[in-house]
Amino acid sequence: MALQLSEQDKAYMPTLTLIRHTGLLLAWQQQTLHYRGTPAQLKTKLWEITGKNLLFGWWSIFSLFINPSVTIGNFFLYWSYLSQWNRFTASPHTYTEKIKQGGLSKRDQWIAGVFKIICPIVLLIVFASVLQ
Repeated sequence: MALQLSEQDKAYMPTLTLIRHTGLLLAWQQQTLHYRGTPAQLKTKLWEITGKNLLFGWWSIFSLFINPSVTIGNFFLYWSYLSQWNRFTASPHTYTEKIKQGGLSKRDQWIAGVFKIICPIVLLIVFASVLQ
């Protein structure tokens, strides 16, 4: 049975945020991309972005350290999206009301916060160990 959503509920569907990383010899470029859709549609986007990261993400000295964390981080972001999607499909109206009142759950906020803190620390440790 297909999920029936009102226009209001569609506006509050969970969003998947992915990072596309491109190495440029001495620099790099990162783009933050936001997607909405079903898990099957977004899994396709995840693998598309992962393929581009693996193909074009290594072409910089610093990208040798940044690209793996971005690529792995995208999978954690997809995992977080799946937990939001499961709560959304269980009760779209309730999920929409919760988002209007307070945004993400404490667990999802915690995961996002940890990811933002740990990735730079890991990169610094790896970079420092390579320089020694």
